[in-house]
Amino acid sequence: MKFRPKKLSLALARTFGAGMAVTAVSVAYAQPAPVVPLTPTQVTGSRIVSPNITSTSPVAQVTATDIKLEGVTNVENLLNNLPQVFADFGSNISNGATGTASVNLRNLGSQRTLVLINGRRLPAGSPTFYPTDINEIPAPLIERVEILTGGASAIYGSDAVAGVVNFIMRQNFQGLQLEYDYSAFNHDQGNSLADVIRARAATNPQQFAVPGDVSHDGDSYDASITMGSNFADNKGNATLFFHYKHDQAVLQRDRDYSACATGSNSTGLRV
Repeated sequence: MKFRPKKLSLALARTFGAGMAVTAVSVAYAQPAPVVPLTPTQVTGSRIVSPNITSTSPVAQVTATDIKLEGVTNVENLLNNLPQVFADFGSNISNGATGTASVNLRNLGSQRTLVLINGRRLPAGSPTFYPTDINEIPAPLIERVEILTGGASAIYGSDAVAGVVNFIMRQNFQGLQLEYDYSAFNHDQGNSLADVIRARAATNPQQFAVPGDVSHDGDSYDASITMGSNFADNKGNATLFFHYKHDQAVLQRDRDYSACATGSNSTGLRV
């Protein structure tokens, strides 16, 4: 049987054309691939940007939540818990105290620590005591405390050589808040110095006496009232704060480790 070339090429062209048409139709009706939702990626560890790492002067913060968890009612006890604060004048110091409370950063002196409220300087504590008296700062109204311990003198001057303590206060307090706190000390005399005092008391019992155990002393009473309200369509706020605090004294003679001044020689401690 004999085929003509023209008819054969025409048949092949029709065959390939039909195949291409089928392929085009199959592509046109192909279903799109399902979209897989992206899972969130959480970055932890050293990739978190910390302002204190990149900043030239680290800033420590104490928030209102920390104050509530600590349960403190006076500002000096709150700050004395921080490692960069040295315990200065306050309710736990009586000898040579001025009746004020101050903050002493890095033990460079409270007169070298600048105290601010909302970024504004506070005046001196008294005519005879230059550092600021932080007793006038109400603890219930503190929103947070920012402490700058390095490079502050370049910004604030020579009175900020040790650093700056900035109290950010709440400016929208509403309602009435009452607080009362009572605390006391309990002490069992068990220091080895008591034996030294007891030996000296054998010759002079009136001058040298060993104190006994203390069930409780140094009673401290602290009460405060805070009230505030907004006015003028919440454009202004007025807040009143009343505070009363009384601490009973604990004398050195009431503790065995401080009842008498001691010295030392070749045999040991002596009174």
